[in-house]
Amino acid sequence: MTHADVRETQVLTDLTLPFVAIESTREHTTSRAVFSRAKIINIVEGEVVLDTNAGPRTLIPGEAAAIGTGHWCSLIPNRPTRIWTLYYDEERA
Repeated sequence: MTHADVRETQVLTDLTLPFVAIESTREHTTSRAVFSRAKIINIVEGEVVLDTNAGPRTLIPGEAAAIGTGHWCSLIPNRPTRIWTLYYDEERA
């Protein structure tokens, strides 16, 4: 994935809080990734298949999914998809 494949805006960057919110537009499949924080994905526009060890699930606007710390996921957008992602540091909560 190149930087041209995704546009991201870090919305909340107060490092004293246990979470960070990022708005992004995904146009291409992301590689499997494992995060050191829990992750909540909310679909704003578009449609994406969220692939996890529990299997694939299609998410449409208004739907959200949570991925626990240390679990992998991959996003497969069916068209350009606007997403809000919240990364939550369970250890700092």
